[in-house]
Amino acid sequence: MAFSIDRMAAELRGLRGKKHVSQQEVADAVGVERVTIKNYENGLTVPSYETAWKLADYYGVSLDTIGGRS
Repeated sequence: MAFSIDRMAAELRGLRGKKHVSQQEVADAVGVERVTIKNYENGLTVPSYETAWKLADYYGVSLDTIGGRS
């Protein structure tokens, strides 16, 4: 299965919704700006490998899940 930025964006939006947290809370937890989380969730940019790991840890999921391969 090929990588899709749209699937990643949708997965990140869904994970945040399931956890009932704001973009700011996620940003604070992983050490980025709120607008960066917004850009990830809108498919405008993708997280670095390091940030993707932090997001996976924060949400308690695998990197495959963050990448939309669940």
